[in-house]
Amino acid sequence: MSWAARRDALAAWISGATGLAGVWAGQDYAEPARPYWSLNIIAGPMAVDNADDENRDRYELAASDITVTPVVQNLASYQVTINGTSFGIISGGAATAAAIVAALVAAINAGAEPVTATDNLDGTLELVEDAADAFTLALTSNLSYANNDQGHELAVDGCGMRAFTVSCSVVTEDNIPPDDAISKLELAYNALALPAARAILDAAGLAINERLPMRRIPEKSGAQWVDRCTFDLRLSYAETTTERNGYITTVEVTPDFGDVDPDLET
Repeated sequence: MSWAARRDALAAWISGATGLAGVWAGQDYAEPARPYWSLNIIAGPMAVDNADDENRDRYELAASDITVTPVVQNLASYQVTINGTSFGIISGGAATAAAIVAALVAAINAGAEPVTATDNLDGTLELVEDAADAFTLALTSNLSYANNDQGHELAVDGCGMRAFTVSCSVVTEDNIPPDDAISKLELAYNALALPAARAILDAAGLAINERLPMRRIPEKSGAQWVDRCTFDLRLSYAETTTERNGYITTVEVTPDFGDVDPDLET
């Protein structure tokens, strides 16, 4: 998930709750017309508990012609990831290989990746590149593949939780409820406990760790005092970083027979 998606989700939450327009604040941001909300990342991202990331090795296929075969499972998730873009379907309660393949073909061909998916009408689908460059492919464990080309790339994924803190504020002209900054910001504060706001953040991969207390901070703007209220929101998300280490060109197998009884040597 990108930072743009995370920022958009936070903006959607506070805009929907307060009914105000707003801005992501920075050192030189221009103040919009009041009333408005502002968001500012004041800490992070940082590794949660400063723990080392867990690395896992995996093989990522790089090829131009692949045959994919599903293992038939009812009400199961099937994910085909092409060049980092995931295409997924959920099988039905009476799943068949033909139905799973047809749904995956439709999903992949509706996307923008330079790959054409073809239903082979035998319970398998074929993925063929549209351009000269090979595509990368990752599959869930209920999908197997046959590589009609050669070449596998070894990749290492570093995975871990990241945390950051957002300062959330509302600024108003009025300091009398219900139009004061506290009343407006409290709408956003309370909305974080409700399903609608949670769903917006969940869709961006964000989890709420802590809502700190609201603080009223009146400030002077020119000759006028304005009402400002703020609180800090701590959030976390999962982050994966991939390092690709090149293609496997040769596989060498060395048998280990242990000690051989001299009496059996010929």
